[in-house]
Amino acid sequence: MCRQVILIIFILSLTPPAYSREAAAIVVDAADDTPLPKASVFNRNGRLAGLTSETGEMPPLADSDYPVSIRCIGYDTRTICRPTSSRIKMQELVYELPEAVVSSRQQEVLHLTGYLREFSTLTTGSDTVTLFREKAVDYMLPTAHTRKFRGWRIPRVLASKSYYHFTDINGLDSVSDRFRQHFSWSDWVGIASHADLPEALKGAEIASDTTYGKYSRALAWRRNGHRVDLDIDLLADTANLHWAPGIASFIRDGLDVYSFNMKYAFAGVGENEILPNNISKMTYVIETKGRVLDLFRVFRHDTPYYVNTYAELYITAREYLTVKQARKNENRLPEYDITAIAAPPGAPEPEASVKALIERVNNIDRSKEQLATAPDRRLSGTKWAERHKKNRFLQFLKSILH
Repeated sequence: MCRQVILIIFILSLTPPAYSREAAAIVVDAADDTPLPKASVFNRNGRLAGLTSETGEMPPLADSDYPVSIRCIGYDTRTICRPTSSRIKMQELVYELPEAVVSSRQQEVLHLTGYLREFSTLTTGSDTVTLFREKAVDYMLPTAHTRKFRGWRIPRVLASKSYYHFTDINGLDSVSDRFRQHFSWSDWVGIASHADLPEALKGAEIASDTTYGKYSRALAWRRNGHRVDLDIDLLADTANLHWAPGIASFIRDGLDVYSFNMKYAFAGVGENEILPNNISKMTYVIETKGRVLDLFRVFRHDTPYYVNTYAELYITAREYLTVKQARKNENRLPEYDITAIAAPPGAPEPEASVKALIERVNNIDRSKEQLATAPDRRLSGTKWAERHKKNRFLQFLKSILH
């Protein structure tokens, strides 16, 4: 009898989470029923559960993942409360690209300001850290004829707000607006520069074009008038890495990346090419494995680390500057009120789980938090003063020797 009980317990321990036996649903455009590949699917806790397939098929989901949220650039977020086999129709969102302000006849540098938000998760064998972050960022992009100013294509952070949720192996959780280790990838994903349109799209009103890498689809273009959408699988072809300057160097250096998918939405596109001032929106999903940015300072050395980042960028302002104006802007970070960080009109609302996280963090009792923090004794008393004096003397010697 005891052996039978033990056997039953052992079998139950090997039983995977319950998955729906329904046929996988297909995510489609509500207007023309076109499947939407690489749409991001988030589970009930706001964590990325997977992407739709090339044919728009939903990824495998456990019953406990529901309700799930589906996000796709250019579409309103769709929440699905229970497993279904029907087609999931996504309604298109209208997002107007702001008018470009020209402050000088010399259009030497394009200055873009954007709203960037990210949903990142760090998972180890015993801990999970979920992050929702909102940022105001800007980019400074020299035009084609400008050679005397480099600018930057990696987002410069003007202001940010962070919301962390921590869960350990025992299910205990806590929240905070700070964490002593940076693990997301959004600060390294820059925006692309000039690119020629595929021949099939040049001068066309409605057209599409697909390029394949060695094993899978690498680029998928769709044009409808002056709007162009581009889906990119950066790992399908190394030539695609120019679409994400900055993080490309990590990949070339051997970062263990499971997947890296981007979507661009361009507006006001001409007949033959895409320019930086055509960028309207961008989303990307990066899934990596390995120690990222010295995570061993926080977690165990022998623990594998899995990090995924989903991010959305919305361009909120465009202006052309002279090189002199751009350099002045570069050397002096503009003042930005953190309370002014807000999603622009047309951006979908965060999921209910994210709103709940924001509320929990905003309701933290700061006075209680400060009282519970033990003072750092290393920074008090005469011993610290003596060490500090010694360090200053060593720095002085170094300056002389150099």
